[in-house]
Amino acid sequence: MYKVSTFFIKGQLPGLTLDYLIDLYKSELQLQSAGNVDSDSSTIYFTNDNIFRFATGYSTKYSNFSSGRMT
Repeated sequence: MYKVSTFFIKGQLPGLTLDYLIDLYKSELQLQSAGNVDSDSSTIYFTNDNIFRFATGYSTKYSNFSSGRMT
């Protein structure tokens, strides 16, 4: 299982709300080729129907994951 963590310094994004942060992550997941992105209060879920493997050139994008969650 892969785990990724990020953090933001409040001063970097003044006025940041949790809803805005979730939207930011959701749009980044979609740009990184994740499919079926959804969220509830503080968790983002994504699943992919088609998994592209290393031969496609998408090995560093979220399309290689069958599913994932960010809390």
